[in-house]
Amino acid sequence: MRAAAVTIFLCGIIVTALILTGCSETSPQNDQVDAQTFANGYWDRITLKCDGAVYFSYEWTKTGWIWELKGATVWVRASQLTEAQRLNGFEWLGTTGVSASAQRLLQSNGKRSEWLDGGPQYGANLSKKNGNWHADGTMVLANANKMSCSEMNSRLQK
Repeated sequence: MRAAAVTIFLCGIIVTALILTGCSETSPQNDQVDAQTFANGYWDRITLKCDGAVYFSYEWTKTGWIWELKGATVWVRASQLTEAQRLNGFEWLGTTGVSASAQRLLQSNGKRSEWLDGGPQYGANLSKKNGNWHADGTMVLANANKMSCSEMNSRLQK
């Protein structure tokens, strides 16, 4: 009888621990979902989506070179935190990027490269420190959202 009571008590503790762990705001699963959500927003801010394609440029107006991506996918990869990083307030570290099934380069004079298989792995570092998410882009994508889809379409018609 006493063994049964102890077993029930221990099962209750284990179930409670599992429930609390699963509901924790800082669980690895929640942070991974939050990282993907933040990364999607980051790439939405610095790329242009029109008619099933994704476009970006290092500087829309100065270089005239624009990458066109088909089948673009935003990905996120977590990195292992060190003890020092945890002590410095980091809760999550990793990278994000955009890959594509096909890509080509558009020039300001209307010339286009041939489509290439696969896409580049354009990326940025992601971190969550003291509850706040940050992206540190490895590329300068200045003024990326200043071109509209109608402007892009007129460029493509050249």
